[in-house]
Amino acid sequence: MDKLLILYMNKLRDAFRYKKLLLVTMDQLSKIGFQFTPYFLTLESTLRIPDIKLSGELQSAAWGVSTVADIEKIRNHPETIWFDRFEHALQDDDCICFTLKQNEEIMAFMWCNFDRCPLIQDLKLKADEAYLFGVFTYAKYRGKNLAPYLNSQIYKALSEMGRTRLFSLTVCFNRPALNFKKKLYARYVKTGLFIKLFHKIKWDICLKEHPV
Repeated sequence: MDKLLILYMNKLRDAFRYKKLLLVTMDQLSKIGFQFTPYFLTLESTLRIPDIKLSGELQSAAWGVSTVADIEKIRNHPETIWFDRFEHALQDDDCICFTLKQNEEIMAFMWCNFDRCPLIQDLKLKADEAYLFGVFTYAKYRGKNLAPYLNSQIYKALSEMGRTRLFSLTVCFNRPALNFKKKLYARYVKTGLFIKLFHKIKWDICLKEHPV
């Protein structure tokens, strides 16, 4: 119980620190069956890969496709107890998880789907497209540019695979994530509202389409 209380206190602290209190509230509502997610669908191109480097002692960090052991570490880490929401992706042959590690310690990770965007029911991906989701940096490593760096490395790998158009979703109120997208030269494609009630009934409402 003490560990759970500490976890929630840390989550609230980060919510105030990164101005994400509304996001935390939305996350708690979704757990009891009321999900309301206003989002931006963005498109990034591997034809314009940002040159992002790590500094200091982090230069020895290495990234790659997650191993079974990596997935277990993520699942059991106290900061990523929500990882079960991506459990379906572990069984999906069209999904890959990438990790950034140093001395075998996972610092950040991200998922990639080559078939579809699960949240938007009608977004079926083409042969030159991919959907990036579930990016996460552990608390002790935040503010060190790890997520943009991992993203840029994944860009290069996907480009070599012929995947040059990359989609992702960002919650409208998530200011750190929106700033992160700017570093990746992301363009807005759609503003939408995803609604899910009682973990079953789903709606995806298009609020605005942006010219690309």
